[in-house]
Amino acid sequence: MVRLRVRCRCITVALIILHIFLGIWYFSQPLDSHHHFLQRGESPSGQKILHLRDQPHTVHFVSSGNELCVREGTNEEASSGGKCVCIPGWKGRRCGVPEVLQRVGWMHVPGVIKNLQLRRRAKRLIMISPFTLEFDIFETNVLGLSDLVDVFVVGEVNDTTTTFSPSFGTANASASNVTDPHITPAVSSTNHTIPSLPLLSRLQGGWLREHQHKIVYVPVLESDFKGGGSFLQTLVYFAVRLVSDLRPDDLLLLTTGEEILRRDVTVFLKLFHGYPMPVRCRYKQHLYGFFWQVEEGMEKNIMTNSKENLDKEKMNNATINQPNICAVSIHFFSNAFEYQVSQLHNGKVPKETRAFLSTADEPYLDWTIEKAGWRCHICLSVQSIFHKFLNTPLAQQPNWFSESPSSMLPFIQRLIKFGQNENLEKVGTARLPSQETVPPYIWQNKKNFAHLTKNPYETISIQNLE
Repeated sequence: MVRLRVRCRCITVALIILHIFLGIWYFSQPLDSHHHFLQRGESPSGQKILHLRDQPHTVHFVSSGNELCVREGTNEEASSGGKCVCIPGWKGRRCGVPEVLQRVGWMHVPGVIKNLQLRRRAKRLIMISPFTLEFDIFETNVLGLSDLVDVFVVGEVNDTTTTFSPSFGTANASASNVTDPHITPAVSSTNHTIPSLPLLSRLQGGWLREHQHKIVYVPVLESDFKGGGSFLQTLVYFAVRLVSDLRPDDLLLLTTGEEILRRDVTVFLKLFHGYPMPVRCRYKQHLYGFFWQVEEGMEKNIMTNSKENLDKEKMNNATINQPNICAVSIHFFSNAFEYQVSQLHNGKVPKETRAFLSTADEPYLDWTIEKAGWRCHICLSVQSIFHKFLNTPLAQQPNWFSESPSSMLPFIQRLIKFGQNENLEKVGTARLPSQETVPPYIWQNKKNFAHLTKNPYETISIQNLE
């Protein structure tokens, strides 16, 4: 009996020691490997499901003594002794508040600002973008924000229908047909014909290859717009369906496909909690390229983008100059708007719901980020603009548009040269793009984006319509 008791005690001690070492090993590991940050499973229907995970906090923070500084806004060499030294354009004790947010009203309200705290576990960001040939805008968002945005949900519609190939986008799809096996379209319906999909074709050809593991691609069908459906609503539906492990504080970034969000604003939204919901964004408006800046007060004359904005045009005209909601948490979107985009654009939250939604981590206050980024309206080649209008519903096409390329292409060139919008109104002011007025990624790669930084028809003799 004595020997048995001794053996039991030895085994117990050994197990305790083993658990201690296992605990030390477990907590010494990073939250996730960089290479396995996002993993994909497969739903029973064969659609790819993206599983969100957390990044190690060292990706976004740097230590200065006992202080945690935001890496993006900190001069690491000058920071020491528990003090964060900010680089120009950043403020705050931890250098995490971009200068563009310093003038926001609630930043100066003690009862609200006291709840603003830095998070060690960053929020996961899901950017949702309808797509109609805006390759440059999508590339800029992906390559400029890929280390901040966790998932890019993107969808496209084309009215020129072709037969859907069963070898792609189904449960039996062959991965050899795709550059990245993750880019399998989330088919919005079954037994349908699939439109011609230029974005999908380019992704299959290897475009953005290194970032395709973060892209959820959705081909949206014309039938999805029936019965009050919309482009963005369809994308939201697939975002919550094909992205798993969502948390209430995960953030949806909503765009029309023509907007580029500032990187410093994105850092703030990702790393802090305690700022109010919902968030609206006012963008610097440009037309055809960054060489035409839309004059103040003329934004309302810029037509909305593609089919998605049929929703927005149904809203009350009194709110037409109010910026759209651009960022909203899963918690707020589900409880305040029931995942309905039409309610989101309306922005009205019942009084009885406001009290329920408002918390210290997420107080209710409808606010706007001024100069949150850039909107570049129909910043496309002449051929792509023609194709875009050609595939726009008849009710939304400009009244001057015809299906004749020979007459329309020179006409569109004239619009670009003189800064006239789809209603033939001159809304733009010629501005020479500079490092301060162009998105950083486009400026750094301006040779590849010359068509966006210089008016291609400026020196060509074209008669004005006026």
